[in-house]
Amino acid sequence: MRLRSNIASGATRRQPHKATTAAQRPGGPARLLSRLLDVLILSAAGALLVYCLLLTGSPKVTVNDTSYHPQSIYQATVGKDSGFFHKTKLTYNGNAIASKLQKQFPEVVSTSLRLSPFSTSPTFKLNISRPSFVIKSASSTYVMDREGVAVISTTSINLRILKNLHTISDQSGLVLKPGVKVLSSADINFVNEVLAQAKAAKVPVLSLSLPPLSRELDLKTSDEPYLVKFYLGGDSLLQVGQFLAARHSFAQKHVNPSHYLDVRVTGKIFFR
Repeated sequence: MRLRSNIASGATRRQPHKATTAAQRPGGPARLLSRLLDVLILSAAGALLVYCLLLTGSPKVTVNDTSYHPQSIYQATVGKDSGFFHKTKLTYNGNAIASKLQKQFPEVVSTSLRLSPFSTSPTFKLNISRPSFVIKSASSTYVMDREGVAVISTTSINLRILKNLHTISDQSGLVLKPGVKVLSSADINFVNEVLAQAKAAKVPVLSLSLPPLSRELDLKTSDEPYLVKFYLGGDSLLQVGQFLAARHSFAQKHVNPSHYLDVRVTGKIFFR
């Protein structure tokens, strides 16, 4: 009788144990939902990463000057590079495109590329060197930028732009070809300073020329018969000051040189 009591008692104790285990065991649907949620989060993160790396839109181009070409011309040139390696931000070769732009368009001084994490299009910002003068030789005429580079033939540029540019006639034998540096930046600054001072003094500049003599710049006004000779390697302000002072003195005396006024030597003027 005692043995039966123990067996019955043991059986009674085992039954609650089984019920508790079943209740506390993690539910199958809850675990499946948790795993599904993890998969969805990882998939969304992966999709976002792929989206951030892909380049599906057309490249965008911004420029600071459109004197030589409209923005659409630069845009079209950049858009031609649409191979496989230009489809992701990791493989996009912006340096090659920048080099191509600068080779095709000498006026492009520098480029910068922006690949925004949340944009599907690369953006190029082009720094364009503005036109400075028209330079004319015996065989060709080009627009020269502020870096002294012959950029583009005057037959390929808007006439509206040409109206605002002075023309320098070259007699020194400069080689005029697209992308060739014709004058130094210092020379360009010298000429610009002469023109700026002449404009401030209301001197009507008719023409500029580079004679065969080395480093000489000749200026002709529309109200006097003589040439003014400048030295490109000298101080532009001093030479312009000498020119304006001599011009004023000649006007007061009612006597003008018939051929030239030479202000190339600091502190001295020569005329004929």
